[in-house]
Amino acid sequence: MALVKIELPRKNYSIYYMDRNHKLQHVSSGIPHSPSGDTAQERRDRAARNWRIAVAKANDLETAESGNKSVVYIRALYDAAMSRAMGIYAQNGTNGMSTRGYLDAWLELQTHLNEGRKVYQGYIDCFCAYLGARQTESVAQLDQRDIQGFIAAQVEASLAASTINNKLHMLETSFEAAEHRGHMLANIVSEYDYLDENRLIRKPFTVEQLAALRERWAFIGKNESEEGAMALEWITASKFAGYQGMRLGDATNQTVANIDFGEQGKGFVIWKPEKTEHLERVVTLPLHSKLHRHLLAMKNAGVQTQFTPRLAAIRRPEQCTRFKQELIATGIDPEDYKLRKRVFSAYSFHSHKHFYVDALEKALVPQDRRKLLAAHSSDEAHSRYLHAWTRNEAEVLRQDIEKVA
Repeated sequence: MALVKIELPRKNYSIYYMDRNHKLQHVSSGIPHSPSGDTAQERRDRAARNWRIAVAKANDLETAESGNKSVVYIRALYDAAMSRAMGIYAQNGTNGMSTRGYLDAWLELQTHLNEGRKVYQGYIDCFCAYLGARQTESVAQLDQRDIQGFIAAQVEASLAASTINNKLHMLETSFEAAEHRGHMLANIVSEYDYLDENRLIRKPFTVEQLAALRERWAFIGKNESEEGAMALEWITASKFAGYQGMRLGDATNQTVANIDFGEQGKGFVIWKPEKTEHLERVVTLPLHSKLHRHLLAMKNAGVQTQFTPRLAAIRRPEQCTRFKQELIATGIDPEDYKLRKRVFSAYSFHSHKHFYVDALEKALVPQDRRKLLAAHSSDEAHSRYLHAWTRNEAEVLRQDIEKVA
């Protein structure tokens, strides 16, 4: 007879059962014996439910053994029970596992994931946020209209097609497992749902376009007005973006403290990219010689001095709007793609980073070094990005970064 026990300090029920060789096996159920809850009654109800699930799992395991089932069957049975135990069931308790519960349980079983787990959790949160209150309903009630609606919402948010496709791929993989386990009748994501990645894509600036922008800003900057001062800050932000591959938020928030001017023109820029700030990731790159010369006038300023204080004081949406106005005033067509509620522009401030990466690629800088220079957290390079680089490690990239004209 299979047994279920509480063995402190373990948080989950322990299961004891006899295998086919009459040997006592001892495994963790993965089911909490003291679940959390907002009220005492809720905690008691959850504990009673968890007890029933743990007993069912124990009996399933022993029954499988006594019936001389294969190890594969036992493992599948165990994984399915584990998934059920981790899930949050639909509100009425009868319609199977909820969408949120299933996706969280599926992610928990992906033991091969490391840092990618945070990315997948973000995708799950995004999909469930789109579903709203329906995320607590049965996963079996989802249909392809939910996928099409989710895609439309992501497109309206101006997300890149590649990003949307990554989310679809995760959903397709998870729902394939749901179909196999009987939680869904069919996988509601198909190859026809994926977007053409050439449709919503940023374009890199050309050298000529950047020269035109900076020439216009330099002309306006000769004035002593607020407009002239702002134009000069756009030049600085543009050079941080074009020569160091920074995004808009990073390019407009650099301070003197982030610059090590070094000796003989061989300096470094050290900063925490805004996009991965939650990882406390520090990037150290050689300071491009052209940017080095541009910043020299500020070398002796206080360490907290901002290079672009006026731009930094503006909220991000307005920064984007103003930059678009700068493009149009310079004669550069943003190449807008009109969505239902928003407009996607092929050219934006982020086109600086596309120019940066494109220039490195055309200069035949190897892909592994391009990833380092662009501060891209690929799977291969991710572990390196969790810590600050030393200047010696960054120094080997100096010749590469100078290839950005």
